[in-house]
Amino acid sequence: MELAPYEGWLDDAPVAFGVLRGGRFVWGNRALLELLDVSLETFVTMRLVDPIAPEDRARVAERHARRVANALVPDSYRFSVLRADGSRRDAEIFVSRRGEDVLFQL
Repeated sequence: MELAPYEGWLDDAPVAFGVLRGGRFVWGNRALLELLDVSLETFVTMRLVDPIAPEDRARVAERHARRVANALVPDSYRFSVLRADGSRRDAEIFVSRRGEDVLFQL
């Protein structure tokens, strides 16, 4: 899986960045992994909805499905993130597409 465009300087960015492909996470920078309190090895086994609070999962999944289908959806929205220890963090996500990849910043 080619991730070269996302690695390097983004690894050390102070803002959380990640990449979704096919509804699964394929890359996250250090800030994102720290936010979720997971390793990269764990992160890349997760599905889109895994780190999302249960009450927000349906809405986030629906927006993602519409975005992938090229429907017009908001580029930013808020939801709660679940950390590995079960604690929650409110987050605002900014999303864009690059080919088959969905790039996001929290």
